[in-house]
Amino acid sequence: MMLSAWLWVSWFLLRGADAIRPSALSRAYALLWMFAGAWVLLVAVTVLENNLHVGGGYFVVFYYAAIFLALLLSYIELFFAPSKEKWVEYVTVASLAADEDNRSTRPPTSSTNAQRTTNSDQRRPEEDDDTHERTSLLRGDRVTSFGRTYGTHRQAATDDGAESDRYQYQELHHQEPFGNEQGWSAWLPTSLWTLQFLLLSVVPVVLIGQIALLLTAALHQTLADGSSVLTVYQSIAILGVLILAPTLPFTHRFSWQVPFFIFLIFVATLIYNLTAFSFSPSNQLKVFFLQKVDLDSGITTVSLTGLNPFLKDIVAGIPSASGLPVECSGGNKADRPDLTTCSWPGLAPSVGAPKNWSNTSPLPPQQNYSAWIQFNSTKLSNSTILPTKYGSNIVLLGSNTKNCRIYFDSPVHYINITGGAEDKRLPSVQANGTTELRLWSRSWQRAWDLTVGWNDEPGLDGRVACEWNDEGGPDAVPALAEARRAIPSWATISKTGDGLVEGFKRFMI
Repeated sequence: MMLSAWLWVSWFLLRGADAIRPSALSRAYALLWMFAGAWVLLVAVTVLENNLHVGGGYFVVFYYAAIFLALLLSYIELFFAPSKEKWVEYVTVASLAADEDNRSTRPPTSSTNAQRTTNSDQRRPEEDDDTHERTSLLRGDRVTSFGRTYGTHRQAATDDGAESDRYQYQELHHQEPFGNEQGWSAWLPTSLWTLQFLLLSVVPVVLIGQIALLLTAALHQTLADGSSVLTVYQSIAILGVLILAPTLPFTHRFSWQVPFFIFLIFVATLIYNLTAFSFSPSNQLKVFFLQKVDLDSGITTVSLTGLNPFLKDIVAGIPSASGLPVECSGGNKADRPDLTTCSWPGLAPSVGAPKNWSNTSPLPPQQNYSAWIQFNSTKLSNSTILPTKYGSNIVLLGSNTKNCRIYFDSPVHYINITGGAEDKRLPSVQANGTTELRLWSRSWQRAWDLTVGWNDEPGLDGRVACEWNDEGGPDAVPALAEARRAIPSWATISKTGDGLVEGFKRFMI
């Protein structure tokens, strides 16, 4: 749709400009402006590659080279134009021939015959004093630069004896100028157009076309991930313009049937995009599932994150959310600012239960939530050698998981994990501190022993959480199994973060 709209609008504007002021140099002018733009783009890409080591603009080199060669051919083409002396001679001969035709086709009058007899030896051939109602008020009204519609007047082709200059071109030259372009353009070779068109079309289609297809395939699902719509459409529009811009020097010569067909394509695709449903079983909408469990109170909350209004239609079809208060708000402002999150009280999971606990136990899962995470903290004395004013030792163990987190209400400025992998090239904590610490283990049932330090206040509050991904059967996460059964075929479920279920406990140091 975007490509067809660009082609039709560009044809409409260029065709109108050609009708007002036709010129045989329009192709050279367009290539000259394209060359200037490609040079600026090449400079920008060179700076990015040299300073920021961004090498994705390599195709601009070939793009610039193709435009340069096409412009060079336009300059070479001008060498075939007639010289000034030859053109003046041609215009003079054509004018005399036209005057002779006018005299031969106009019926003579008695006064005219007498005047011709008296002054036949004293007047020049181009001086014709016989005037009538169609005689031009301007002397030498024959156009020699631009078309008859711009800045000059010509007699119509149907006037008495005023035949078009094309007959003179056919008599004195092997071809005639295109449309109302300058007469000397009849000497320009037309074979160079094909070579220019190949240079300007093959390179963009082969290089930029492949990049555009790759970018479209990579970005068309990122809107469901919360990416900006403007970024996607801007990327497609920029690459689309780069692909179609080389057609500008030739667009004004297209017959009206071609742009009319392109306009029909634009209308058809526009109607389809406005009326067709956005998703299908082969192109599904992603919604993100997360179930949070407060291990202290036993309250569990299920949430789905996705695009509105499709998300509300999905949530309305889930049985456990029917009849319950569903709260919908903006998504994560940092990761998914354009998405909506809907949450409601869900079915209790059992993914974090100890391995010696049976799912067939008559006790509800809430009675075993406290065993999902084991947490202990010891505040360090002031005599402890730390780069911060306050510190604490924390021991954390999650059941049946290798992934846990610690969320701090205020930033910490020092972290040291016993036995943890370190990279000396990167600081463990930035200068302004951090409020979130993600812990990963290579083995099961391994506790994390770490030391944290901070400078703001003597105490430190926050919460510890662990993530679970292994479902362990349909009974492990019944809320997820229910959502998968109720979700429509044009949507699919993914996980919001590192886990499907997150259990957490509050702590105070």
